[in-house]
Amino acid sequence: NLEFFTNNSQQMTISGSNVGIGTSSPNSYSGYNALTINGSSGGLLDFETNGTFVAEVWGDGTAGLGLQAIGSRYIRFLTNSTERVRLSPDGKLGIGTSSPDAPLTIHSSSDPEIRVGYNSSQDHRITWDSSKLYIDADPENQNNNSGIGFRVDGTQRVFINHNGTIHAQTSGTGDSLLLESTDAGSGNAPNITLWRNSPSPADGDAIGRIKFNAEDDSG
Repeated sequence: NLEFFTNNSQQMTISGSNVGIGTSSPNSYSGYNALTINGSSGGLLDFETNGTFVAEVWGDGTAGLGLQAIGSRYIRFLTNSTERVRLSPDGKLGIGTSSPDAPLTIHSSSDPEIRVGYNSSQDHRITWDSSKLYIDADPENQNNNSGIGFRVDGTQRVFINHNGTIHAQTSGTGDSLLLESTDAGSGNAPNITLWRNSPSPADGDAIGRIKFNAEDDSG
């Protein structure tokens, strides 16, 4: 080993191809050259440009790993010499963009997509397809009776089941369904259309229904 001392205290050790700062026993990993930084609170790397503090990386036993760009600088993540992710100074995260303008901004030359699930074949997705936004529940049809729910203040208010039935739950005396139009003109009032999309309906086929259901005092 090659050992370095200051004030009769060992400060750095080179053991084979591994370097230890603050330790006489740098960590060793097969096939790797290792740098071990040991301190009473942890280890820290500072980066400067012409004496100006620009970034730091640190690790300690309480907070874990820290990565910081100083001032108005940003943090970039690259693969194959191409930037993939950027974290801006004001905390906005951009994927596929170097100019994120929201807490999370995702851009892609193809249709961007967000997936949430157990694995690639059992998930839910939010996708942008040209001019349309899709919320896609269980696109691989791995679960029976999948659906999409909307909660407000912790209570489900709207649910769309796998057959396309929309169930809305409300409370109070306000309007359960309110359609409002601010456009002027006699033909611009809100419309409700019931359309049976059948190329050849038979005589007597229903084209739409509006039902009113209630329970009596016995349920």
